[in-house]
Amino acid sequence: MTKMTALSTSAALALAFACGLLYVELRSQSKEAIHERLRGQGLSDRLRAAESDALRLKAQIERLRRREEEPLAMSREPGAAPPADDAPCAAPGEPAHEPAAKAPAAPSPRLLDEAEGRAREFVARGDLEGLWLMALELLALGEPGYEKTIALASLINEKDAKTWALWQDEAQAKSRLLHALGEHSEEVLKFGLYLEGREAAELPKLLRAIQGQFAAELGATLLGSYAGDDPQILNGYLDLYRKRIAADPGRDDGAATDAVRGLGQIPTEEAAGVLIDLLARTKGRTQEAVIRSLALQRSASALPALRSFQASLNEPPGSRLKDLVEAAVRLVE
Repeated sequence: MTKMTALSTSAALALAFACGLLYVELRSQSKEAIHERLRGQGLSDRLRAAESDALRLKAQIERLRRREEEPLAMSREPGAAPPADDAPCAAPGEPAHEPAAKAPAAPSPRLLDEAEGRAREFVARGDLEGLWLMALELLALGEPGYEKTIALASLINEKDAKTWALWQDEAQAKSRLLHALGEHSEEVLKFGLYLEGREAAELPKLLRAIQGQFAAELGATLLGSYAGDDPQILNGYLDLYRKRIAADPGRDDGAATDAVRGLGQIPTEEAAGVLIDLLARTKGRTQEAVIRSLALQRSASALPALRSFQASLNEPPGSRLKDLVEAAVRLVE
């Protein structure tokens, strides 16, 4: 990496950090005091619009920071510590000083008190993106944030076409939402497990519709973007999918197939073991999903089971199932 590139990277990170500090400082001030100060300047009416813009700016800063860190991480030797621009220089022959670890900034607990007012403003302006960005901030606060998110969901009437006119293009809205969810997959996955423990009748209509999606396509998609190893998440979704399939492992329907796909996104031997057990007990689309999930996990423990299943098949050459198993064996070998 050239010196100029390193300086540019440092400058970009410093700018992002400065913007983040400015955002936190503005958030820490009393909203009433800000309104009072700006009222005489005729700017008070712009503050509400600026709040949602600040949320977007915060998300953009985080994305830029991650993009800047990726090239730095790729250029280091495996196992090497990341460089610190503000670390003191060591004299030749002396060990370098290790910079103190910095804890990630946590959302302010004040958000719990401000959330309802902000949510009502977002709804009044039809700002669905502002709503879900605020919800992601709330989820980072754990159970108090979960409960606040559940309470605020009742403010949204998804059938109000006039309010949500800009979000009627499902493909466009979904792509923006999934991008935001992917960046906060850990918080959202934990929230999904929390929702699973709640009675559907206790939830607002919007969350009742979402609740079951964590055991279906949404859960599998988020697990695919989750790179962590939190046992609460991995074991929690393993148990969730196992229960969904255990009632009738021989069924061939969308629910069972979604559960199998979710298991394929859990990179543990326990998940591979559940899939191996299902290999000969399922059929149709669900069985095909089991084979694909075992192959994409690339678990060595799955190879004997796949070979045994391949040998037991009584299928003509070129059949769909035979080709699928052969492809799985090639990939795992």
